[in-house]
Amino acid sequence: MSKRTEIHRKIFLFLSMGLVFFMPIAQHMLPPVILFMVINWIVEGRFVRNFPFIFREKKRLLIFSLSFLYLLYLIGMVWSDNYSYGWFDLEVKFSLLLFPLIFSTLDERSTDGDYRRNVLWAFLAGCFTGMLILLINAFYRYSIYHVRDVFYYTGFSDSFHAGYLSMYLVFACSVLAGFFLDDLKCRKKIIRGIIVVLSLFFFTMIFLLSSKAGLLTLLMVILLVSVYIWFRKKNWLYGFIFLLIGIALFYGFSKLLPASTSRFAGVNKALRENNRQAGPARNESNADRLLVWKAALKVIIENPFTGVGTGDVKDALMLQYVKDDATAPYQLKLNAHNQYLQTFATLGVLGLLLIMILLIQPITLSLQAKDYLYFVFLLIFAFNLLVESMFEQQAGVIFFAFFNTFFFTLAGNKKVEGISVLNGKVKQ
Repeated sequence: MSKRTEIHRKIFLFLSMGLVFFMPIAQHMLPPVILFMVINWIVEGRFVRNFPFIFREKKRLLIFSLSFLYLLYLIGMVWSDNYSYGWFDLEVKFSLLLFPLIFSTLDERSTDGDYRRNVLWAFLAGCFTGMLILLINAFYRYSIYHVRDVFYYTGFSDSFHAGYLSMYLVFACSVLAGFFLDDLKCRKKIIRGIIVVLSLFFFTMIFLLSSKAGLLTLLMVILLVSVYIWFRKKNWLYGFIFLLIGIALFYGFSKLLPASTSRFAGVNKALRENNRQAGPARNESNADRLLVWKAALKVIIENPFTGVGTGDVKDALMLQYVKDDATAPYQLKLNAHNQYLQTFATLGVLGLLLIMILLIQPITLSLQAKDYLYFVFLLIFAFNLLVESMFEQQAGVIFFAFFNTFFFTLAGNKKVEGISVLNGKVKQ
């Protein structure tokens, strides 16, 4: 590898680490980091030589295929009337095109060595730093206002969406579980101790954020890691101990912080009452979700094949809220709060099919490559898509676009069996 190529490779590594580090801390830092990543990619110039290989090499084509959903959104502008919103939406989703394009034209050596491990540790460092900042901010506000709400849900997450932060932290716990179970890299007791402390810290933060989806996916990860220990590590005792500790911690935190799990009571209430006028004053997010899901389904029924178009989906939902007399969703300008419904309403049945392929194809690859951290990441994100339109917000689309392409590329590079599961390193 030439000196110039090595410099660009290191810059790409540092920018990748910077991107994932700032995800849980400062979303406004992500566009500049991505811009520098693009500049480095252009200056290196290898994309000029490698771009034609996308259509000659199956691996590169598969990586680039992760951008097909974005390309369909671009085509969806053809039958849209609201171009202003449509171009804004395409700008928000641009990462779905950019990262597959960059990774599919990279030299394979750009992701050699400890690239994956360094990026994951940078993400963990970002999660820790971000949560520490929120915790200090909460204590500061409590010293002034003496209100406990500053440690709970939106009061704690401040300007960051609690659901997205919870998703980051659940994934961070999955990464830590993988590192802890990796026999090659975690022999030192101090490393295991750091992993345990970070896991407990993230566990606590997830309960303070009190996202229902976050708590449910945390339970899912506890079960998945236990199953992995049972069937891949073939150690029933350790698997049972891990499951027991995980459930005990979850139960203990739910008793210690009852306000966190009390939000689940609102789900049953919303289902029973089916409240049509739930609004921000009553903080009935569950009832609001039922309203927007019903509205999205009505839009889909009226436009099942092509959808309403990339630029018109917001207008179509607002119009349906008015027809349904759904006051709060209209006032809050809510999206469908379900990415499957949101994409179906926007692009029709082909959009729904592509979003399913965007998840199923990587899940298949992750299992074939025995990359179980990638598998867990996909399940976490797929579940969160049920309750949030995550491709409508930068916090969701960049997280998925980068990590999905990142894992997909590295999983595609594996050519041997015996992969150290969850951290993706190849055993010698």
